[in-house]
Amino acid sequence: MKAAILSAGKGRRLASVTGTKGLLKIGGLTLLERTLRTLERLKYEEVFIVLRKDAVLLEKYLLNLRPKLKLTFIRKNSRSPYYSTKALKQYVKREGILVFNVDAYFQPKDLEGFTRFVQKGRASGKDMVLWAMRYSSEFEDPAFIRTNRKGEVVDYGKSITPCDLIFGQIRYCSARALNATPKSIKGMRQYILHLIQKKYPVGVYRTQHPVYDVDTPEDYRAVLSAAGRAR
Repeated sequence: MKAAILSAGKGRRLASVTGTKGLLKIGGLTLLERTLRTLERLKYEEVFIVLRKDAVLLEKYLLNLRPKLKLTFIRKNSRSPYYSTKALKQYVKREGILVFNVDAYFQPKDLEGFTRFVQKGRASGKDMVLWAMRYSSEFEDPAFIRTNRKGEVVDYGKSITPCDLIFGQIRYCSARALNATPKSIKGMRQYILHLIQKKYPVGVYRTQHPVYDVDTPEDYRAVLSAAGRAR
């Protein structure tokens, strides 16, 4: 299986904590190292790292980790995760790919469960699968996921009527979905809604644990607290 980590943004809101989101340390590991080590343990074959064109030190850091999987760097200055995701389409021709926002703090057991989910063919026939978790008031400004009785996603975004499921910063994309990127689309919400409107099957994978989006210093403190409780 293949995965991608999107780290091409500027991360301005975390400037007081670190210059690069992926280098935030939680439990003694950076977010990047934690994600790579988990992917490595689960036998993923290749990880694409989408990073800014001037991120020389970050690339050096990743190579010094010496992970036991292939790293492929894609250099792109990106305004949003959508543009970084779009950059993957020339590298993914057949099988799907699991895409992480660099600031996603997830539980390894959930990734292990999702890997089995794909290997058993349960993602077959889906062009996108969104990691979903139950909504809790501890999450500020979440993106909600609305599904029908069949478990198909019918609406998504921060501005829709609140519902039980929210997005967990990680998604599976088929090669077909990666190629469904018309120029009119400007962000992830428009992209997902485009897939839904054009009848691309979009489903959910419900995680057992919360997935945190480490986007601000307040988020970082919340994740540190959650990591401490989990020990």
